[in-house]
Amino acid sequence: VVSTQSTGDPAFLARHVTQPAKKFTILRSPVSQFVSAFSFFKKARLYPANTFEESVKLFFRSHGHERYLKESWFCKNCENLVNANAVDMGINLEAYVKSESKEVFMKVFIEEARSYWDLVLITEYFDLSLVLLKRRFCLQYEDILYLRSLERIKKDVVEEPYTLHGLPSFRSWI
Repeated sequence: VVSTQSTGDPAFLARHVTQPAKKFTILRSPVSQFVSAFSFFKKARLYPANTFEESVKLFFRSHGHERYLKESWFCKNCENLVNANAVDMGINLEAYVKSESKEVFMKVFIEEARSYWDLVLITEYFDLSLVLLKRRFCLQYEDILYLRSLERIKKDVVEEPYTLHGLPSFRSWI
């Protein structure tokens, strides 16, 4: 069973999947995820600037980058810009933001995820992740073959995943 672009529900799976099942998920760099979502959901229209990077900087200036998902679990125009992987895996963003110790909260969340998932793949290393999937679950090459589809048409607009060179501390905010 694979849950894609939806929030995983372990209780639902436990009720409906009666045979032993291997569970795997795929994660993406939070920076890459943010840049992609900002582009995909056309947030630059709400923060007009000469370049995409300037639009992102304007977004953070508008919302106070030091506060983005640290002091408030919701901000206007932030929807779809959070680390969707953690949300898909069941993190409670409001509880995280309101927690006394974010580090302890994340350690508990990661430990629970570590014990739940049999394998975690990495989007930025998709092909290598598929080989690992094949080896870990004794699959055949035919089981992991794929054709790329739905790639961004305007790749020259946003070169993912690392367009935010002008924001060196961006990674520390997430």
